[in-house]
Amino acid sequence: MIGIFLVLGCSEGIDSEIAFIQDVVSSSSRMENGSQDSPDTLRLLEKFKPRIFMAPDGYIPISFYQDYLPQCVVRSRKNPHTVRHQHVSQAVLKDIQFSPNLYLDFRVSAQAARHLVVKDVHPEIYGRTYTDVLLTGNQKIPLVFLKYSLVFPYSGLPAEIGRMKRLGSRFIGDPHGWHELDIHGAIHIILEGNTHQPLGVLLAQHNHHRIYLAGKDFKWPDDNRVSISFSQYSNEPYLMKDDAPYRLERTVGNPMHLAYLFGVTAKAPLGAGLDKVFSKKGGAREVTVDLVLLPLDDPLYTAWIPMGNIEKIWGVWETWYRRGPPGIDFYTLGSLKNLADLTAFWFIDHKDQRFFTLIEENFHDFEDYDLTPVLIHQRQRLAQALGIRKQQ
Repeated sequence: MIGIFLVLGCSEGIDSEIAFIQDVVSSSSRMENGSQDSPDTLRLLEKFKPRIFMAPDGYIPISFYQDYLPQCVVRSRKNPHTVRHQHVSQAVLKDIQFSPNLYLDFRVSAQAARHLVVKDVHPEIYGRTYTDVLLTGNQKIPLVFLKYSLVFPYSGLPAEIGRMKRLGSRFIGDPHGWHELDIHGAIHIILEGNTHQPLGVLLAQHNHHRIYLAGKDFKWPDDNRVSISFSQYSNEPYLMKDDAPYRLERTVGNPMHLAYLFGVTAKAPLGAGLDKVFSKKGGAREVTVDLVLLPLDDPLYTAWIPMGNIEKIWGVWETWYRRGPPGIDFYTLGSLKNLADLTAFWFIDHKDQRFFTLIEENFHDFEDYDLTPVLIHQRQRLAQALGIRKQQ
Protein backbone atom coordinates (compact mmCIF):
# COMPACT_ATOMS: atom_id res chain seq x y z
CA MET A 1 0.00 0.00 0.00
CA ILE A 2 2.87 2.39 0.74
CA GLY A 3 4.16 1.80 -2.78
CA ILE A 4 0.86 2.91 -4.27
CA PHE A 5 1.07 6.28 -2.55
CA LEU A 6 4.68 6.79 -3.63
CA VAL A 7 3.74 6.10 -7.23
CA LEU A 8 0.84 8.52 -7.12
CA GLY A 9 2.65 11.37 -5.45
CA CYS A 10 2.22 13.00 -2.10
CA SER A 11 -1.16 14.14 -0.88
CA GLU A 12 -1.29 17.86 -1.54
CA GLY A 13 -4.01 20.43 -1.20
CA ILE A 14 -4.81 23.93 -2.27
CA ASP A 15 -1.95 25.64 -0.40
CA SER A 16 0.84 23.94 -2.36
CA GLU A 17 -1.10 24.43 -5.59
CA ILE A 18 -1.47 28.17 -5.05
CA ALA A 19 2.15 28.49 -3.87
CA PHE A 20 3.35 26.98 -7.15
CA ILE A 21 1.17 29.33 -9.21
CA GLN A 22 2.20 32.39 -7.22
CA ASP A 23 5.86 31.43 -7.66
CA VAL A 24 5.41 31.48 -11.43
CA VAL A 25 3.39 34.71 -11.45
CA SER A 26 5.80 36.58 -9.16
CA SER A 27 8.97 35.48 -10.96
CA SER A 28 10.52 38.11 -13.21
CA SER A 29 10.33 37.77 -16.97
CA ARG A 30 12.48 39.38 -19.63
CA MET A 31 10.36 37.89 -22.44
CA GLU A 32 8.02 39.74 -24.76
CA ASN A 33 5.06 38.31 -26.65
CA GLY A 34 4.33 39.02 -30.27
CA SER A 35 0.92 40.58 -30.84
CA GLN A 36 -1.74 37.92 -31.34
CA ASP A 37 -3.45 40.23 -33.84
CA SER A 38 -0.35 40.79 -35.96
CA PRO A 39 -0.19 39.25 -39.46
CA ASP A 40 3.53 38.66 -38.83
CA THR A 41 2.77 36.55 -35.76
CA LEU A 42 0.24 34.49 -37.70
CA ARG A 43 2.59 34.07 -40.64
CA LEU A 44 5.44 32.86 -38.44
CA LEU A 45 3.26 30.41 -36.51
CA GLU A 46 1.73 29.04 -39.70
CA LYS A 47 5.13 28.65 -41.37
CA PHE A 48 6.51 26.47 -38.57
CA LYS A 49 3.28 24.79 -37.42
CA PRO A 50 4.26 21.19 -36.55
CA ARG A 51 2.64 18.12 -38.07
CA ILE A 52 0.72 16.24 -35.38
CA PHE A 53 0.52 12.43 -35.17
CA MET A 54 -1.56 10.47 -32.68
CA ALA A 55 -1.05 6.96 -31.27
CA PRO A 56 -3.47 4.10 -31.93
CA ASP A 57 -6.16 3.92 -29.22
CA GLY A 58 -5.01 7.31 -27.95
CA TYR A 59 -6.81 10.58 -27.44
CA ILE A 60 -7.12 13.09 -30.25
CA PRO A 61 -6.68 16.84 -29.77
CA ILE A 62 -9.84 18.88 -29.37
CA SER A 63 -10.98 22.49 -29.15
CA PHE A 64 -10.99 23.87 -25.62
CA TYR A 65 -13.87 26.27 -26.24
CA GLN A 66 -15.92 24.19 -28.67
CA ASP A 67 -15.45 20.64 -27.37
CA TYR A 68 -14.24 20.75 -23.75
CA LEU A 69 -15.66 23.74 -21.92
CA PRO A 70 -19.30 23.27 -23.06
CA GLN A 71 -19.19 19.79 -21.47
CA CYS A 72 -18.01 21.14 -18.09
CA VAL A 73 -19.70 22.32 -14.94
CA VAL A 74 -18.18 24.43 -12.16
CA ARG A 75 -18.02 22.84 -8.70
CA SER A 76 -17.02 24.06 -5.26
CA ARG A 77 -14.07 22.46 -3.49
CA LYS A 78 -15.85 22.81 -0.16
CA ASN A 79 -18.97 21.09 -1.44
CA PRO A 80 -18.19 19.13 -4.63
CA HIS A 81 -21.79 17.98 -5.01
CA THR A 82 -22.86 21.59 -5.50
CA VAL A 83 -22.79 22.82 -9.11
CA ARG A 84 -22.03 26.55 -9.17
CA HIS A 85 -22.38 26.91 -12.95
CA GLN A 86 -24.24 24.40 -15.08
CA HIS A 87 -23.17 26.05 -18.34
CA VAL A 88 -19.60 27.33 -18.63
CA SER A 89 -18.71 29.91 -21.26
CA GLN A 90 -15.42 31.68 -21.96
CA ALA A 91 -16.82 34.70 -20.07
CA VAL A 92 -17.74 32.58 -17.04
CA LEU A 93 -14.30 30.99 -16.97
CA LYS A 94 -12.64 34.38 -17.18
CA ASP A 95 -14.75 35.57 -14.27
CA ILE A 96 -13.90 32.63 -11.97
CA GLN A 97 -10.35 31.82 -13.11
CA PHE A 98 -8.69 33.13 -9.92
CA SER A 99 -11.25 31.66 -7.48
CA PRO A 100 -9.24 29.09 -5.48
CA ASN A 101 -12.29 27.20 -4.18
CA LEU A 102 -13.78 26.44 -7.61
CA TYR A 103 -12.85 23.95 -10.32
CA LEU A 104 -14.13 22.56 -13.62
CA ASP A 105 -15.55 19.06 -13.98
CA PHE A 106 -15.71 17.47 -17.45
CA ARG A 107 -18.86 15.39 -17.93
CA VAL A 108 -17.57 13.01 -20.62
CA SER A 109 -15.96 9.77 -19.45
CA ALA A 110 -12.39 8.85 -20.36
CA GLN A 111 -13.61 5.78 -22.20
CA ALA A 112 -16.00 7.84 -24.31
CA ALA A 113 -13.33 10.47 -24.95
CA ARG A 114 -10.88 7.84 -26.19
CA HIS A 115 -13.38 6.75 -28.81
CA LEU A 116 -13.86 10.23 -30.25
CA VAL A 117 -12.84 10.61 -33.89
CA VAL A 118 -11.85 13.71 -35.80
CA LYS A 119 -15.31 14.28 -37.27
CA ASP A 120 -16.75 14.43 -33.72
CA VAL A 121 -14.55 17.32 -32.56
CA HIS A 122 -12.61 20.38 -33.71
CA PRO A 123 -8.84 19.68 -33.42
CA GLU A 124 -6.97 22.90 -32.71
CA ILE A 125 -3.43 23.96 -31.90
CA TYR A 126 -2.90 27.14 -29.89
CA GLY A 127 0.06 29.32 -30.75
CA ARG A 128 1.94 32.35 -29.52
CA THR A 129 5.41 33.79 -29.88
CA TYR A 130 8.00 34.86 -27.33
CA THR A 131 11.26 36.74 -27.69
CA ASP A 132 14.00 36.08 -25.14
CA VAL A 133 17.77 36.28 -24.80
CA LEU A 134 20.24 33.61 -23.81
CA LEU A 135 22.56 35.29 -21.30
CA THR A 136 26.18 34.07 -21.28
CA GLY A 137 28.60 36.39 -19.54
CA ASN A 138 28.57 39.67 -21.44
CA GLN A 139 26.69 38.19 -24.38
CA LYS A 140 22.98 38.41 -25.10
CA ILE A 141 21.92 35.95 -27.77
CA PRO A 142 18.45 36.79 -29.17
CA LEU A 143 16.01 33.93 -29.59
CA VAL A 144 12.42 33.55 -30.73
CA PHE A 145 10.22 30.77 -29.35
CA LEU A 146 7.08 29.63 -31.12
CA LYS A 147 5.02 27.81 -28.52
CA TYR A 148 2.31 25.43 -29.69
CA SER A 149 -0.13 23.82 -27.27
CA LEU A 150 -2.81 21.20 -27.82
CA VAL A 151 -5.80 20.25 -25.69
CA PHE A 152 -6.68 16.66 -24.83
CA PRO A 153 -9.77 15.74 -22.79
CA TYR A 154 -7.84 13.40 -20.46
CA SER A 155 -4.30 12.47 -19.54
CA GLY A 156 -3.36 8.87 -18.84
CA LEU A 157 -0.32 7.32 -17.21
CA PRO A 158 2.58 6.24 -19.44
CA ALA A 159 1.65 3.16 -21.46
CA GLU A 160 4.38 1.05 -19.79
CA ILE A 161 4.55 1.39 -16.00
CA GLY A 162 5.02 -2.19 -14.88
CA ARG A 163 2.50 -4.77 -13.77
CA MET A 164 2.42 -3.93 -10.06
CA LYS A 165 2.19 -0.18 -10.60
CA ARG A 166 -0.66 -0.65 -13.06
CA LEU A 167 -2.47 -2.94 -10.65
CA GLY A 168 -2.04 -0.38 -7.87
CA SER A 169 -3.24 2.47 -10.07
CA ARG A 170 -6.44 0.58 -10.93
CA PHE A 171 -7.39 0.50 -7.25
CA ILE A 172 -7.88 4.26 -7.25
CA GLY A 173 -8.39 5.36 -10.85
CA ASP A 174 -8.21 4.69 -14.56
CA PRO A 175 -4.58 4.53 -15.75
CA HIS A 176 -5.77 5.51 -19.24
CA GLY A 177 -7.66 8.53 -17.87
CA TRP A 178 -5.67 9.62 -14.83
CA HIS A 179 -6.96 13.18 -14.76
CA GLU A 180 -9.24 15.41 -16.80
CA LEU A 181 -7.72 17.86 -19.30
CA ASP A 182 -4.19 17.68 -20.64
CA ILE A 183 -2.73 21.00 -21.85
CA HIS A 184 0.90 21.15 -20.73
CA GLY A 185 2.55 18.96 -23.37
CA ALA A 186 3.97 21.86 -25.40
CA ILE A 187 6.04 22.13 -28.58
CA HIS A 188 8.50 25.04 -28.71
CA ILE A 189 10.17 25.81 -32.04
CA ILE A 190 13.41 27.72 -31.34
CA LEU A 191 14.54 30.32 -33.89
CA GLU A 192 17.52 32.65 -34.06
CA GLY A 193 16.21 36.04 -33.02
CA ASN A 194 17.23 38.11 -36.05
CA THR A 195 17.23 35.73 -39.00
CA HIS A 196 14.54 33.30 -37.77
CA GLN A 197 16.84 30.43 -38.69
CA PRO A 198 15.48 27.27 -37.01
CA LEU A 199 17.76 26.08 -34.22
CA GLY A 200 15.83 23.26 -32.59
CA VAL A 201 12.82 22.05 -30.66
CA LEU A 202 12.06 22.10 -26.93
CA LEU A 203 9.36 19.59 -25.92
CA ALA A 204 7.47 19.80 -22.63
CA GLN A 205 6.72 16.24 -21.49
CA HIS A 206 5.02 15.32 -18.21
CA ASN A 207 6.92 17.39 -15.62
CA HIS A 208 10.15 17.58 -17.59
CA HIS A 209 11.49 18.72 -20.97
CA ARG A 210 13.77 17.52 -23.75
CA ILE A 211 15.61 19.61 -26.32
CA TYR A 212 16.69 18.55 -29.82
CA LEU A 213 19.00 20.68 -31.96
CA ALA A 214 18.53 20.97 -35.71
CA GLY A 215 21.36 19.38 -37.68
CA LYS A 216 22.74 17.66 -34.60
CA ASP A 217 19.90 15.58 -33.19
CA PHE A 218 17.62 15.53 -36.25
CA LYS A 219 17.35 16.82 -39.81
CA TRP A 220 15.27 19.94 -40.11
CA PRO A 221 12.39 19.29 -42.55
CA ASP A 222 12.41 21.10 -45.88
CA ASP A 223 8.89 22.41 -45.31
CA ASN A 224 9.80 23.68 -41.79
CA ARG A 225 7.05 21.54 -40.22
CA VAL A 226 8.53 19.21 -37.62
CA SER A 227 6.66 15.91 -37.23
CA ILE A 228 5.57 15.31 -33.63
CA SER A 229 4.19 12.00 -32.39
CA PHE A 230 2.16 12.10 -29.16
CA SER A 231 2.61 9.20 -26.76
CA GLN A 232 -0.18 6.72 -26.19
CA TYR A 233 -2.57 7.68 -23.35
CA SER A 234 -0.22 10.24 -21.74
CA ASN A 235 -0.29 12.67 -24.70
CA GLU A 236 3.33 13.77 -24.49
CA PRO A 237 5.08 15.20 -27.60
CA TYR A 238 8.10 13.43 -29.09
CA LEU A 239 9.98 13.72 -32.35
CA MET A 240 8.58 11.32 -34.93
CA LYS A 241 10.98 8.52 -35.88
CA ASP A 242 10.27 5.90 -38.55
CA ASP A 243 12.91 3.26 -37.85
CA ALA A 244 10.54 1.02 -35.83
CA PRO A 245 6.76 0.67 -35.31
CA TYR A 246 7.13 2.23 -31.88
CA ARG A 247 9.72 3.11 -29.27
CA LEU A 248 9.71 3.43 -25.49
CA GLU A 249 10.94 6.64 -23.86
CA ARG A 250 11.81 7.07 -20.19
CA THR A 251 9.66 9.41 -18.15
CA VAL A 252 9.43 10.34 -14.47
CA GLY A 253 6.79 11.80 -12.18
CA ASN A 254 9.38 13.81 -10.24
CA PRO A 255 11.33 16.03 -12.69
CA MET A 256 14.40 15.90 -10.45
CA HIS A 257 14.93 12.20 -11.13
CA LEU A 258 17.28 13.34 -13.87
CA ALA A 259 19.83 10.55 -13.62
CA TYR A 260 17.26 7.96 -14.67
CA LEU A 261 15.52 10.21 -17.20
CA PHE A 262 18.73 10.86 -19.11
CA GLY A 263 20.22 7.39 -18.85
CA VAL A 264 22.89 7.93 -16.20
CA THR A 265 21.41 5.06 -14.18
CA ALA A 266 19.23 2.12 -15.11
CA LYS A 267 17.62 2.08 -11.67
CA ALA A 268 14.11 3.39 -12.15
CA PRO A 269 12.53 5.48 -9.37
CA LEU A 270 9.13 4.38 -8.17
CA GLY A 271 7.29 7.08 -10.11
CA ALA A 272 8.96 6.27 -13.43
CA GLY A 273 7.40 4.80 -16.54
CA LEU A 274 7.89 4.40 -20.27
CA ASP A 275 5.97 6.40 -22.85
CA LYS A 276 5.01 4.46 -25.96
CA VAL A 277 5.64 6.57 -29.05
CA PHE A 278 4.37 5.28 -32.39
CA SER A 279 5.70 5.87 -35.89
CA LYS A 280 3.70 5.82 -39.10
CA LYS A 281 4.82 2.21 -39.49
CA GLY A 282 3.19 1.41 -36.17
CA GLY A 283 -0.10 3.10 -36.99
CA ALA A 284 0.44 6.71 -35.89
CA ARG A 285 -2.09 8.81 -37.78
CA GLU A 286 -1.74 12.45 -38.73
CA VAL A 287 -4.42 14.82 -37.49
CA THR A 288 -4.99 18.14 -39.21
CA VAL A 289 -5.19 20.87 -36.57
CA ASP A 290 -6.38 24.45 -37.01
CA LEU A 291 -4.08 27.16 -35.67
CA VAL A 292 -5.80 29.41 -33.12
CA LEU A 293 -4.30 32.58 -31.62
CA LEU A 294 -6.09 33.39 -28.37
CA PRO A 295 -5.67 36.72 -26.54
CA LEU A 296 -2.62 36.88 -24.29
CA ASP A 297 -4.85 37.11 -21.20
CA ASP A 298 -7.11 34.22 -22.19
CA PRO A 299 -7.97 31.98 -19.19
CA LEU A 300 -6.85 28.85 -21.03
CA TYR A 301 -3.38 30.25 -20.35
CA THR A 302 -3.85 32.25 -17.15
CA ALA A 303 -6.45 30.39 -15.03
CA TRP A 304 -5.40 29.45 -11.50
CA ILE A 305 -8.24 27.02 -10.87
CA PRO A 306 -8.04 23.30 -11.70
CA MET A 307 -9.65 23.04 -15.12
CA GLY A 308 -10.62 19.43 -14.57
CA ASN A 309 -12.07 17.35 -11.77
CA ILE A 310 -10.29 16.97 -8.42
CA GLU A 311 -10.06 13.22 -7.97
CA LYS A 312 -9.43 12.22 -4.35
CA ILE A 313 -7.86 8.91 -3.37
CA TRP A 314 -10.76 6.89 -1.96
CA GLY A 315 -12.63 10.16 -1.62
CA VAL A 316 -10.26 11.43 1.09
CA TRP A 317 -6.80 12.54 -0.11
CA GLU A 318 -5.99 15.00 -2.84
CA THR A 319 -2.91 14.45 -4.97
CA TRP A 320 -1.23 16.79 -7.42
CA TYR A 321 -1.28 14.11 -10.11
CA ARG A 322 -5.04 13.45 -10.09
CA ARG A 323 -6.53 16.89 -10.45
CA GLY A 324 -7.11 19.03 -13.49
CA PRO A 325 -4.32 21.44 -14.42
CA PRO A 326 -4.21 25.22 -14.11
CA GLY A 327 -3.65 27.28 -17.27
CA ILE A 328 -1.05 26.61 -19.93
CA ASP A 329 1.35 29.19 -18.45
CA PHE A 330 1.85 27.11 -15.29
CA TYR A 331 4.03 24.23 -16.45
CA THR A 332 7.43 24.82 -14.89
CA LEU A 333 9.17 26.42 -11.91
CA GLY A 334 9.14 30.19 -11.66
CA SER A 335 12.93 30.28 -11.84
CA LEU A 336 12.69 28.70 -15.32
CA LYS A 337 9.91 30.99 -16.52
CA ASN A 338 12.10 32.58 -19.20
CA LEU A 339 12.19 30.21 -22.15
CA ALA A 340 15.90 30.67 -22.87
CA ASP A 341 16.63 29.53 -19.31
CA LEU A 342 14.13 26.68 -19.54
CA THR A 343 15.86 25.50 -22.72
CA ALA A 344 19.32 25.87 -21.22
CA PHE A 345 18.43 23.97 -18.05
CA TRP A 346 17.06 21.01 -19.99
CA PHE A 347 19.99 20.91 -22.43
CA ILE A 348 21.35 17.99 -20.45
CA ASP A 349 24.25 15.77 -21.47
CA HIS A 350 24.25 12.51 -19.54
CA LYS A 351 28.06 12.56 -19.66
CA ASP A 352 28.29 16.01 -18.06
CA GLN A 353 29.14 15.16 -14.46
CA ARG A 354 29.49 18.84 -13.61
CA PHE A 355 25.77 19.38 -14.27
CA PHE A 356 24.69 16.54 -11.99
CA THR A 357 27.07 17.73 -9.27
CA LEU A 358 25.60 21.24 -9.46
CA ILE A 359 22.08 19.83 -9.19
CA GLU A 360 23.02 17.79 -6.14
CA GLU A 361 24.64 20.80 -4.48
CA ASN A 362 21.92 23.34 -5.26
CA PHE A 363 18.60 21.51 -5.51
CA HIS A 364 17.51 19.98 -2.22
CA ASP A 365 13.73 19.97 -2.71
CA PHE A 366 11.07 22.13 -4.36
CA GLU A 367 11.09 24.57 -1.47
CA ASP A 368 14.88 24.74 -1.08
CA TYR A 369 16.85 25.29 -4.26
CA ASP A 370 18.96 27.79 -6.18
CA LEU A 371 19.29 27.14 -9.90
CA THR A 372 21.60 30.11 -10.58
CA PRO A 373 24.86 28.09 -10.63
CA VAL A 374 23.20 25.43 -12.78
CA LEU A 375 21.93 28.01 -15.28
CA ILE A 376 25.32 29.71 -15.58
CA HIS A 377 26.81 26.37 -16.55
CA GLN A 378 23.99 25.33 -18.87
CA ARG A 379 23.64 28.66 -20.68
CA GLN A 380 27.28 28.48 -21.72
CA ARG A 381 26.92 24.90 -22.93
CA LEU A 382 23.83 25.75 -24.98
CA ALA A 383 25.47 28.80 -26.54
CA GLN A 384 28.47 26.70 -27.57
CA ALA A 385 26.22 24.03 -29.06
CA LEU A 386 24.24 26.55 -31.07
CA GLY A 387 27.48 27.93 -32.46
CA ILE A 388 26.38 31.51 -31.85
CA ARG A 389 28.88 34.11 -30.73
CA LYS A 390 27.44 37.61 -30.88
CA GLN A 391 28.64 40.50 -28.77
CA GLN A 392 26.22 42.93 -27.17
